[in-house]
Amino acid sequence: MRPSDETIHRLRDLLQRAAHEPHTITLLTDEELVAIEHIEAATPHPTPWVADTRGVSRELAGRFGVRSLLARGLLRETNPVPGADRVLDVPPEVRVVLDTRRIGLGYVRAVRPQNGTGSSKIVVVQPELGAFEEDISVQGFHLFSACNYDDAATRLARWCVPVDGPRTGGMMEIATHEWPQFLYVELPDAKVTDLNVEVLLPDHRGERDPEQWLIAYSDRIALLACPSSASTLAVRPLTTNRLRELIDDRIASARRYAQVSSPRGS
Repeated sequence: MRPSDETIHRLRDLLQRAAHEPHTITLLTDEELVAIEHIEAATPHPTPWVADTRGVSRELAGRFGVRSLLARGLLRETNPVPGADRVLDVPPEVRVVLDTRRIGLGYVRAVRPQNGTGSSKIVVVQPELGAFEEDISVQGFHLFSACNYDDAATRLARWCVPVDGPRTGGMMEIATHEWPQFLYVELPDAKVTDLNVEVLLPDHRGERDPEQWLIAYSDRIALLACPSSASTLAVRPLTTNRLRELIDDRIASARRYAQVSSPRGS
């Protein structure tokens, strides 16, 4: 469903206000977000706390979320008639977080797995205006903010690759199933952190099919693996700056693809 003109105006206003420094939109918990998504019939966001909590279904979490939102004044009861079905209304300043992914070019989402769940950072790109960020902690807190694109892309690259070791070696191909063993050989005797990066941006057809990037780093070395075929990965050394360049290049090509395909979709 396409966002209303009022919603688009609100989102663009947030981006304009965040041109020079990030502007916090709101902070929500997993259960509050589940409640809002249920009321608005929206696409679910990642909810690491709910996923990692035994015995708590999304439905039950949403019921707790309604109570919390009402207590914080972030949800309105529009039909408080005794005995009647309760009608809940999500105010525009809260509902706007559900619309950030529905406008703009697309998004890049990085996930750092931890005990089956994990923290993540999502950057939604709005060309020429800025970007929206969603930072999700392992505890299930979602911080939504508006910011300029350069700062968002830099923060994303540093979050994914906090080490900036030597950029040596060339690209090589390995079988996809060999990735864990490859890391064991290339990053021995070190604590390895791995991430999954989902890129949802227009491709050469103008379609937004998810692309998967794999990142792993130790104390000083980082590696990037991207699918080169259905069963192989292209692996190359990675630095913070190089990842930032790759994000910029992918977004630049997505903008070209979107411009080429837009006349057919109009």
